[in-house]
Amino acid sequence: MFLLLRIFAIFFFSGWITAQESRPEIKFKPDTSKFAEEKDEFILPEFVITGREMIEISIGEKVENEVISFPVLNLKNYEVMETNKSHYELSSGYKRSNFQIKESQAPTAKFKVGLGRYLTTYFDGMIQGDLFKGVYLGSSFNHRASQGFIDNADYVKNKFSVESGVRLPKINEKIFYWLDNAKLITMFDYFTNSYGFYGSLTPSFRRNINNLEFKISLESPFRSQFDYRLNVRYNLFTIIDTLSNYGVSNFDGKERRLDFDFNFRQRVDFLNLRFDLRYITLVDRYFKFGVSAGNVFEFFNIERTYWLDVGINFFSFENHLGAKNLRIYPSLSLRYRLSSLARAYAVFSPEVVNLTVVDFVADNRYLTENLKVARPENYLNLILGVNYGRENFGLDVSLNFRTFKNFPIYVEKNKGFYVLEFERAQFVELKFSGVFNYRRNEFTFGGVLRSSYNARSKKPVPYYPSFSSDIGYRYVFPFGLAIDTEISLISNRVVDFDGNEIGGYVLSSLGIEYVVFKNFKVFAKFDNLLSRRYYIWKDYLEPNLIFLCGIEYKF
Repeated sequence: MFLLLRIFAIFFFSGWITAQESRPEIKFKPDTSKFAEEKDEFILPEFVITGREMIEISIGEKVENEVISFPVLNLKNYEVMETNKSHYELSSGYKRSNFQIKESQAPTAKFKVGLGRYLTTYFDGMIQGDLFKGVYLGSSFNHRASQGFIDNADYVKNKFSVESGVRLPKINEKIFYWLDNAKLITMFDYFTNSYGFYGSLTPSFRRNINNLEFKISLESPFRSQFDYRLNVRYNLFTIIDTLSNYGVSNFDGKERRLDFDFNFRQRVDFLNLRFDLRYITLVDRYFKFGVSAGNVFEFFNIERTYWLDVGINFFSFENHLGAKNLRIYPSLSLRYRLSSLARAYAVFSPEVVNLTVVDFVADNRYLTENLKVARPENYLNLILGVNYGRENFGLDVSLNFRTFKNFPIYVEKNKGFYVLEFERAQFVELKFSGVFNYRRNEFTFGGVLRSSYNARSKKPVPYYPSFSSDIGYRYVFPFGLAIDTEISLISNRVVDFDGNEIGGYVLSSLGIEYVVFKNFKVFAKFDNLLSRRYYIWKDYLEPNLIFLCGIEYKF
């Protein structure tokens, strides 16, 4: 048996170490992390699209969007290299680690506290850095609490996480040398959410959520010939709901989830072959298998300004009612190098096979009759985009068109209750983001324009027509003081408590930070200076003035 394993390993991995290369120096990679930072928002009822090819109208939690796993189009997804060759990779749908192991990172401690209206309190703590060369450790704690931001409502959220990483040493052993210089990461994460709101017209409701998560991942360094990433994650999720005003009732649920994700890339001659596998053990069992071939045009001796990646994805899932589903999606990804610093791209993926043994609409056991579950059909996705990057400027613009058949369209039946109709729906989304650096000035901007409607009756669907944009400016003085401001413009079909539609509003923030000495920094921030923040779902709003301050120290 051991001999067979040695033959298998040698067959697949021979010659890779001699061909490995370090990633070329990055010429342009702006920091646009502020677009991805979690805002100090309260998670309240809203419509969401979940993963696993399911449409779910849910109350009280945001669900990770993993539909078909297409890329989030922002500047983080591409790098323009020194060699003028663009490297672009479609997301595998699995969230990478928040902590990145760098060649050298000094240990850093950062703490933030805040106060807002309605007895709102914030506390964030973070310690991370290299214990010694090749070994990384990070830990963070977050606390949010508020009372009265909605009449007779309260909210408490706590999160604690620990993550460690180690860079494996150089390995010359013939079987295990593919582990050479790989990154091994382990993670523990625990969070609790508890919130409720009470009223005379709608049911008084309280939800308690607990989630415990363990994760281990193994990731190879970048090599021209091959790379891989393996993630194994285990979740224990519990939820307890209490509903009153219609008689006292309690609902609870528990979910154990094992998530296995593996991505592997092998270069064979001119082709980049990629293999993706994901399996999730849930009440709804989910399995994804995908293969793709990159740089297909090279076979036809077409000039290197074009890249064509062709792939196919298989999805299989089984729900608690015993319905078995199998769907097949081909995908085409075309990139064209407009110049050494710019390129255009397109992604197209239609549904060609949809085998569903039982098509169903199931009542959700939580809360009221407005909660239903349905599975869309005839999915189609098209993305068109252009990005451009150089040393001090970057821009990414994309247009995304999606369409579904059998999509749930909600229709209000009574106050707080909805019924559903299932029709064809279309979604159009325009995204743009960018950054510009000039000496001590940094400008950042980003925006999203969304429009969605029922293709036949023009009824609104869960994503209302909306527009939002962020404009940021930062200036650093020579003596260590920095000023950071951000303005958000939002236009959305939002209804306040009195039933009046709000066409748009403005949010702004002003922050300062000062480097006391080389390794010590203090900062303060005023948030939501001009307006209250309204939510997509009806009329829930956030405190309209928040003050945050903190310190950061690098050991």
